Amino acid sequence: PGYLLLPEEQDPPVPEEVLALLNYMLDHNRHHADELHDICHALEDEGKTEAAAALAEALHAFDHGNDKLEKALELAKQA
Repeated sequence: PGYLLLPEEQDPPVPEEVLALLNYMLDHNRHHADELHDICHALEDEGKTEAAAALAEALHAFDHGNDKLEKALELAKQA
């Protein structure tokens, strides 16, 4: 099965669709990263330092994944 969750009988996405999907997913992930950052601060404010630290570690990995997604998008844009 494909990563785009398309029905099997559909053609693969055209390059413009691939770029649009990658761009959307990167923006979407960045929005979630911002939300997680806010949650991390809320946990700290509540004195839940271990939970905040665990979330900060996860957020670091999430940001790293977004950096790789951004690189993939930039490479996909090249002719």
